[in-house]
Amino acid sequence: MLDYDNDEDLAVLDAISTMDNKYWVGGSTADGLSWEWLDGREVYITAPFWYLNEPNEAQNKCMIAQTKPHGTFKSGQLYDYNCDDSINFICQARHVCPSEFRRIGNYCYFVSHELENQYLTLTWSDARDYCKALSVPVGYHPDLAVLGLPDQGDTYRLMSNLMESSTWRSVWIGGLGDSDCNYAWVTGETIPASTFYWFSSDPNCGSTYRVVIYRIPSYHNRTFLHTYTETDEFPFICQMYPGNN
Repeated sequence: MLDYDNDEDLAVLDAISTMDNKYWVGGSTADGLSWEWLDGREVYITAPFWYLNEPNEAQNKCMIAQTKPHGTFKSGQLYDYNCDDSINFICQARHVCPSEFRRIGNYCYFVSHELENQYLTLTWSDARDYCKALSVPVGYHPDLAVLGLPDQGDTYRLMSNLMESSTWRSVWIGGLGDSDCNYAWVTGETIPASTFYWFSSDPNCGSTYRVVIYRIPSYHNRTFLHTYTETDEFPFICQMYPGNN
């Protein structure tokens, strides 16, 4: 599969351009109109990775990557193809999000307000315990979600996507501080007091304001970090991290 935000994933097309052959890749269509990757992401019909005028056959429901000459150059591009044909294929070693998680960018996220038939709100500590008890593949560990990891992508778009299905405008994420205003993510990275993601009156360095929520105030059309008391209950967002904690 291709990830439009990850240059390494796009490099598979460059690799194919050195090989005069065609290969199955992880995209398909059910109706001949809309295409999806195996992880459920949309394959944009207007993406430049398709060869000119592709996809063009409603009966061809599967996707290949194939080398196409351009004068003295060759490039790998996407084509629709007959699913019953037998050709070479390319496998990808990439973790798949557990069923209760969803992928955004390079990470898998669990969103408590998306749970079917319940609306789970907990204190910050209980929410973190809930996250850490979730079942994830071997070689990963879950915890409350954080922001600003180098490979996490656009923070604003990420959190807006994760909160879009919530009627709540505040969710717990994995930030924790002390009475001296030293705040850090559960992954260990510092949350600078000067970061523009804080609300104008935050971080609040009072002893009762130790944990962090992500909030969209009703009177602002943007998102902020806020410090909050640990005893309050909110929905929360968990994240799956590589490595054992």
